[in-house]
Amino acid sequence: MYKISHFSKQTKLSPRMLRHYDSIGLLQPQHVDEETGYRYYAEAQFQDAMEIIRLKRFGFSLEQIKGLLENHDPEYFRGMLRMQIRTSDQLLREGSSIIDEMEQLLSQGDDLLGRMVQAEAYGMYTGVEPERYVIRKRAVMAEDEMDETVENLHEDAENRGLFPYNLSGAVYHGEDHDRNAVDVEVFVPIRNKTGEPQPSGSNPCPEHQLAVFPSHTVVTTLHTGRYDDIGFAWHAIETWIEQSDYKQSGSPYEVFLRSTESAVSEHEYVTRVCYPVEKS
Repeated sequence: MYKISHFSKQTKLSPRMLRHYDSIGLLQPQHVDEETGYRYYAEAQFQDAMEIIRLKRFGFSLEQIKGLLENHDPEYFRGMLRMQIRTSDQLLREGSSIIDEMEQLLSQGDDLLGRMVQAEAYGMYTGVEPERYVIRKRAVMAEDEMDETVENLHEDAENRGLFPYNLSGAVYHGEDHDRNAVDVEVFVPIRNKTGEPQPSGSNPCPEHQLAVFPSHTVVTTLHTGRYDDIGFAWHAIETWIEQSDYKQSGSPYEVFLRSTESAVSEHEYVTRVCYPVEKS
């Protein structure tokens, strides 16, 4: 048995961190002296501590690590590793894109701050969107969860014989926008509005609904490039509406023409921004 101070030196985990792991049930001492309150760790717990350190280095959250250590299913662990590989790869690509952007900014001479927020010129188009059949999910979610939601909708649609298009979109409801809690309706257009009999062993997700988006008039523009800059497109459309004889008649939405699933850099993303409108 090792005192917390000695166990801390062995594992390079601070006593404060070990106490935190104890409080959340991640790595609890083998024994706590009732009189002194001293924490004692067993020899076998050294392996647990080193596994936690490695999983943290892989980018897993403490909650995820706790689940991994409690679940001894190799397939579950493989699935979590694959998910983290995708996440890490995305972070690497984003980091590389940021470096390229900063180097490009450095090459542009003076007034760097002013150049950072220059908006591109957006062309505005009005037209009538046809009726569209979709499979959708509306929820309050973090922006980071939307890609996974799109994947789940596609998979569910394929299992149900709905023949999804290789497109997706998102309708944004509500006035406020919190990147960690967006009231959003993620959708995937489908070819088959009714679906076919379920394949064996396949069940529809109860959170996914079939719906019809009715025909409507929109003002729309295309945003090419990083999604972080898409606010310029939204601002351009709202400015155009204010100066026109139209008024907004529904929640704005985006259609992702080229995004994360296209295996291209952020600068090559293409997003269609749409505002439903009607004559004032």
